[in-house]
Formats: sequence, structure tokens, C-alpha cells
Amino acid sequence: MAITVTAGVDYNCKYPCFHAAADAYAGNGIGTVLADRTPEEWIELCEAGLPGYDRLDKPEPGALLVFHYRDKLWHVGVYLGCDKFFHIRKNRTAIERLNKYSKSLVGAYKCQI
Repeated sequence: MAITVTAGVDYNCKYPCFHAAADAYAGNGIGTVLADRTPEEWIELCEAGLPGYDRLDKPEPGALLVFHYRDKLWHVGVYLGCDKFFHIRKNRTAIERLNKYSKSLVGAYKCQI
């Protein structure tokens, strides 16, 4: 699944990465379990293994990436392919190389459409 995203968008909220991921999926006509939930509920869903998603052995384009920091799930992004992913960095959308963050990657998940 190909995902089209816009880099450089400003997100000024408590958990901007979840909003950006939900917006990226919604902008591509994909409903997700992230839509219409509070950030706290999103974190609970991630910790529960993301019902509504299939865990992947390796990322594929369109996969939701979940990352940890200090043993807590705290960040998500969307895999674009070719070792690149879309996420929020300093409250702005960014496209970066996944291998830079591979040690903190918890898993990649495919949305069940």
C-alpha cells in the first residue's frame, strides 16, 4: 500500500506523531484504529498489540511503525519504503531513514482494511 504524505506540516499537540499517522492514513482513504481516539487510548492500543492490525516480520510501505523510548511505547510513524519513514520530529512532519531508529523499533503493523 502506497502512502502519500506531506513533509513540513506543523503539529503542536501532546502526541503529534499519532495525529500525523492518523492524518496520513485518512488522507489516503484508510480508516484506522487511531482515528477518533485520545492519545492515551492510542498508547493503550499500541501496548495491546494494535487490534485491527497484523504484525509484520519486516516493514512494508504503508505499515504503521511503533517505537519505544526508555521501555515505554511513545512514538509512531508510517513506513514509506526504501528504508524511509514519515514521522514527527520537533512537532513537524519529517521523512527519515528507518535504520537510524532501528534499535527503538518495537514493530511494524499492517492496517486491516
